[in-house]
Amino acid sequence: MAPKCQDFAKHLKGSLATNYESIDPCVDFDKYSCDGWKATHDYRPDQSRVSVTSVLSDNIRDVLHAILDGPYAENTTFTGSDRESDVKNFQKMKTVYDTCMKEDAIKSYGVAPLRKILDQFEAIYPVNGTTKNNATQKEELTDAVSWLKKVGSVSALFSSSTGADDMNPDTVFISLGASETEMEKKYYTMPIPLRNYTRAIAEMTHVIQSAKPIDEYPIPANENASLYEKAKRIVDFEQLIASKTPDPEQSADVKYSYNVKTLREIEASVPELSIIKVLQDIAPPGYTVDAQRTVNVADRNFYGNLSTIIKSTSRQTLHDYFEWRLISTWDGALHKNYSAPMRRFNNRLVGRDPDAVAERWRTCISEVDGTLGHILGGVFIQRMFSKKDKELGDQVIQDVKNVFAENLKTLDWMSDSAKEIAAKKVVNIISKVGFQTKNPDEQKPQELSDYYANLSITTNYFDNARARFEFNQNKTWADLLKPTDRDRWEMTSPTVNAYYNPPINEIVFPAGIMQIPFFNGELPEYANYGGFGSTAGHELTHGFDDNGSKYDDTGRYREWWDNSTTVRFENETQCFIKQYDQFTIEGLEGEKVHVNGKLSLGENIADAGGLNAAFRAWKKRDIAKLNPSLPGLEKFTNDQLFFVSYANSWCEKIRKEALLRQVLGDPHAPSDTRTNGPVANSPDFRKAFNCPVKQPTCILW
Repeated sequence: MAPKCQDFAKHLKGSLATNYESIDPCVDFDKYSCDGWKATHDYRPDQSRVSVTSVLSDNIRDVLHAILDGPYAENTTFTGSDRESDVKNFQKMKTVYDTCMKEDAIKSYGVAPLRKILDQFEAIYPVNGTTKNNATQKEELTDAVSWLKKVGSVSALFSSSTGADDMNPDTVFISLGASETEMEKKYYTMPIPLRNYTRAIAEMTHVIQSAKPIDEYPIPANENASLYEKAKRIVDFEQLIASKTPDPEQSADVKYSYNVKTLREIEASVPELSIIKVLQDIAPPGYTVDAQRTVNVADRNFYGNLSTIIKSTSRQTLHDYFEWRLISTWDGALHKNYSAPMRRFNNRLVGRDPDAVAERWRTCISEVDGTLGHILGGVFIQRMFSKKDKELGDQVIQDVKNVFAENLKTLDWMSDSAKEIAAKKVVNIISKVGFQTKNPDEQKPQELSDYYANLSITTNYFDNARARFEFNQNKTWADLLKPTDRDRWEMTSPTVNAYYNPPINEIVFPAGIMQIPFFNGELPEYANYGGFGSTAGHELTHGFDDNGSKYDDTGRYREWWDNSTTVRFENETQCFIKQYDQFTIEGLEGEKVHVNGKLSLGENIADAGGLNAAFRAWKKRDIAKLNPSLPGLEKFTNDQLFFVSYANSWCEKIRKEALLRQVLGDPHAPSDTRTNGPVANSPDFRKAFNCPVKQPTCILW
């Protein structure tokens, strides 16, 4: 047996509860499959959770760490000009990493780089009086918001982005949304997070004013009242904004979040601010922003509310809020001693040790990934992903697509006309595996060099952070001048994740997730289909969940189902909502907190559909020689090992505070729920483990 297969067998057996034979898998399959793993894994102080996924991410980071700590690999296959470009790309990446690692240099800057930004802002929007040109309040506010977005990387009062138009997917347009806040909406009604946040603002403001770390120079008694008064104004203002923003369930619903309006209509709702002028300042030359320009408004009610917010808020509060948004945006680019107040706040929010700090090399790998992700991805691909891996991944995905399409014919709640379009949609779904191959191709050094040509990297850490923002913003807004780039990936190749993109109608699987224990050519097929296959099925099913089902076979947002099918679908989804509403977690005071079945509906539908499709795809192959038993697991049937492999992918330990945060605002249910819910909805699981109740709780796809 291949070494990797033996290692996987050891991993899978070790993940099982030591007393798994006395646990009923039909009642708690997560406990059955993962208690052994949980007993042998714990979080680092800087982690709010540890999971099979995070361990794989750490393994990948170890590989990247060795690459970035070492010299250029002389055994590369590149020659000539490609080799020259590859060397330059590597050195650019090394400069980002090495500059990030030089903490003494970062410490020597103190808060001066951030203070410089704040001084520039003060000239734009002084707290008292008007600017030298005697501008009106509207003009000054507009200039301030524009400057914050363009120069400060801050979305103040409203958010703005670009992306494919859901109704015209080949067209890129502007989308406007509610203002960003530091915490999720529900936290603004919770006393402890609010108290901690107020303290963080007061202390961080003091750090900037005194230019000294909070631990070296705490807030003096004579400044305490004024700093906390200022912090309270900011928190109260963010509370007001949060109260006017949509709930997470609304934001996740395309019917709520897709509202095309002209800028004339929006400006009429917010006469205190020229949103046209703000967008003109950000948009690239050649892109017309005027009153006739149509944009998407992700929150149909927010702009009327924004007018009320501005009118009821003093200039002092707006100024303080803007200043704070700058600080909270850029404090992470300061030395850890100076950013301590915000780090402690964020740590407390998810249950970490307040003083926990990630090892610097981990932070710096993230910096490289965010700055030169395609170059880093290219190096990763050369070491960790092969042509054979891609071919096997393509096969698994195609098998899952085939059985999903076949299953459409059996659905009694769907009309024939809807089935026909759904079948076309499955065929049309583009699958991307491994890494980006166009604009740029991560395996072509010259394309990578050209792509990052306008990104200036120096040996100043703070300047590199600002350069990254400017580069990414310019790239994003330049998209307005051309058709939607269907070759672009939203994740870098070392990422352990996957996604479905509705307007592009694509499912994307970075090489990071195509590693053991999810996937490997040496593993039995039941392991590959239970791990990676269920992930492929999950992303595919997203195209037919409560949101994805609103996009047709071309990726266009429209009503393509007849009324009868729509009504039947909505009735079936109520089963999932009720089922997941019954799952609970333990709150911070020991109370029961229920999972939000409505918020997590799309993910729960995708989990169930993905698991069912992956199992059917595997059973259709079921080639005996590719499904050997594993040492130490001979008591299990191959069908059972398929489901154990699935459950293993969700093994996780999470701190109570982080779990609460997830349940309150994340569309993903807790990991144990993502095991126990889908297997309860799987007739194949119930058969494999001889469960007394054979019928699934809920079934849709």
